[in-house]
Parts: sequence; structure tokens; C-alpha cells
Amino acid sequence: MAKQLKTATILKRVVTSGLELREIFEKSWYPLFSAILGFIIGTSLVILLGINPLKVMMILIISLSSRMALSEIAVAFPACLFCALSFLLTFRSGIFNFGTPGQYVLGALCSTIYGILFDYHPLINIPLALLSGFLGGALWALPAAFLKWRRNINEVITTLLLSFTAPIFGIYMVKLPGIKDPTRVNIIASLPVNESTRLPSLMPGAGVNSSLLLALVAAILVYILLWKTRMGIRIRATGLNPMAARYHGIDTDRVMFMTFLLSGGLAGLGGACYILGTAHAYYARTFIGLSGYGLSGIVAAFIGGIHPIGSIFSSLFFSALMVSGLMLNIEAKVPVDYVVLIQGVILAFVAMPLLIREAFRRLGGIK
Repeated sequence: MAKQLKTATILKRVVTSGLELREIFEKSWYPLFSAILGFIIGTSLVILLGINPLKVMMILIISLSSRMALSEIAVAFPACLFCALSFLLTFRSGIFNFGTPGQYVLGALCSTIYGILFDYHPLINIPLALLSGFLGGALWALPAAFLKWRRNINEVITTLLLSFTAPIFGIYMVKLPGIKDPTRVNIIASLPVNESTRLPSLMPGAGVNSSLLLALVAAILVYILLWKTRMGIRIRATGLNPMAARYHGIDTDRVMFMTFLLSGGLAGLGGACYILGTAHAYYARTFIGLSGYGLSGIVAAFIGGIHPIGSIFSSLFFSALMVSGLMLNIEAKVPVDYVVLIQGVILAFVAMPLLIREAFRRLGGIK
């Protein structure tokens, strides 16, 4: 009887939690404070480079207020938001999907290959190209999802290994005949995708395209999935207390497996939007390492309180941060990788309490 009451209480908390925007802001004060503190400390580190931090702040304020910078932020925002949605979805089910960067790469790669090989009417080609990116990300998440499901192998290890492998696999695929651009001698790049697969522009000349709308729609759909559907109840119940969820009849292994694949698909969709809306070709050097939109999306998910609505605003912040790195490199000769350093500092401040709490929860220290 006591177990049934405990289970009912947990499921009630799952059903009723997260419905009010007020709750998002109440629970986001710590991540927001941590982000500000991390940004200040990260910015202060430029002293080690012999640069005045006040000069850096002035450059950021002036450069980010320009029309060009605002358009670049709008271009970077969709990919960052898709990756944030990807990470938070699995986190809600109790899984750490650090394979988001790799799944993002595979989505970009698959949509590129499709965009090169097929040339149908845009009404057919664009959805199929986006679907190919979604499936590419989902398939790259499949090994980690399967190993977690069947062997309970730690997903952090498998997803990180897959993330480091993805760019190498991308280089191999781009070098294949019919995919590689023969006119590019000094860089590894694919042929441009066909015009019929490119996303429509929202602001001609500014680079802003319809992927911006797709990302916002995806955030709303993820919110509806998590808080308005039975599947969402199962996902959050599994993440909140797997034992209680299983006792109530929820197949937690199946929920984690399906959530893992959907998460990979969202990251892949972000990569597809980047290729079809912005780059129009696969440049291998863009996807080397774990930096870029994949890492930014993970940090943005934490800053947004692991909530799709909060992730919209945090993704906007990190898109501005990525653009500011380019501006600082041009104006103050600050290395572009400095932005990755700031992201790491912010992630350490924000994620550490959450990771410690999750570790204790898995060990049974926190009920």
C-alpha cells in the first residue's frame, strides 16, 4: 500500500510539474546566476592573454548591436536550439546524451549526401532532406541506445566515443566520388547541395532562413510531448524515479530507448538545418572536435533549466556568444577557441550541482 501511495505521489508530481511559465523562471534563477558568474570569470581570463577585459566587453556590446551580428545570431540559433532540445529530452528520462555533437554531425552529413544525389521539387526534396538528417542523427544514437537497453552500459562513455568518431566518419564519406568537390584542393568539402533542397530565406541577403521557424516549432512540440501527452508522462516518470515507474507498469527500458533515438533525431535535424539553410555544403573542418553547436546546445539546455521554453532563451544567449567569438577574433585578436573556454566555465558552474544530484539519485542517496 505504501509503495502504491509513493508511486501515485510521484506520478502526480510528474503530471502537474512544469506547466506554468512562472515555474520555469523560479527554477531558472540558479542556472541564470551561474551563467552570469561563469561569463564574468571567463571574460576575466582574457587578462592572461594581455587584453583589457573592459575593452573586450565594449567590443562585444558594440559589435553585437550591429545588423550583421544580429543576422548571424539568427543563423546560429536554430542549430543550437535543436541540440539543446536533443539533450534535455534524454536528460528528462534520466539519460546523459553527450553524443549530441556526433548526432549533429551525422544529421549534417546525411542531409548533404541526400541534397547532392537527389533533385526533386522543393516541396518534396526539402522534407526528405530534413528527414534524412533526422534519421542520420537517430541512427548514430542507436548503438549507444541499444547498449544501454540490452547491457546497461554507461551512455556517457558510448555517446562520447561516438561523438569523437563522427567527424572522422564524415571525412571518409565526403571523400567518396560523387560527394567530394574536386575544385576544393586545400580543404575537404562536399559538392554543394541542389537548390531544391535549400531552405527558403526569410531575410534575403541576411542569411536568415526558415530553419529559425522550424526550431521554434520543434521547441513547442517537445514541450507538448513532455507535458501534454502520455508518452511525456512516461518519460518524466522514468527520469524522476525509474523503480516507481516500473512498479506502475511503465516499460522504462523501452521509454529510454525510444527517447534516445528521438533525441538523436533532433540533433541530426539541427545539423540538417545548418547544411540546408546556411552552409549548403559539408566542410569537414567545421565539424572537427566537440566544439560548435553540439556543445553549445548541451550547455544551453542546462542554462534553460532542462526545459524547452527556457532553452529558447538560453540558445539565443549562446548563439550570441558564438558570434561574439568571431567578433573578438577580428577586433581584438582573441582566439576563437576562447568562446569554448567560456562555455566550459559556464557549464562547470551550472551542471555540477545537477550532476552531483543525479549521481546520488542513481545510487539511491536522494529519493
